[in-house]
Amino acid sequence: MSNGEVVDRETTQAPKATEDVADAYRQHRIALIRFATVLVGPDDAHDVVSAAVVRVLGSAPTSLSHPRAYLYQAVANQARNFKRGRSQETCSGDAEGRRSPGRFSARATPRGPGGR
Repeated sequence: MSNGEVVDRETTQAPKATEDVADAYRQHRIALIRFATVLVGPDDAHDVVSAAVVRVLGSAPTSLSHPRAYLYQAVANQARNFKRGRSQETCSGDAEGRRSPGRFSARATPRGPGGR
């Protein structure tokens, strides 16, 4: 450091909990994705895990005694939020306020006798 700057090492290094979470993620990434796959399906599992890890890294407490468990709980919570958002989308229609087609569209209605 030039010009006599004093740098506090505590503020320039990542907090220990963040490092622990990052290490736990690197070690258990595949298992977390499998866990999320069970909760939301294979198409959305990576997104759920990524969102959970980003959220945890952005708001991790200063100390964690069980970072792996913390990550699993974060993934479960993110999956719950994801599913809740999905159910609200299907109930309220699309972004422009149009109603989503019902479970049965006009073509899916049963026909009467003789196929009419």
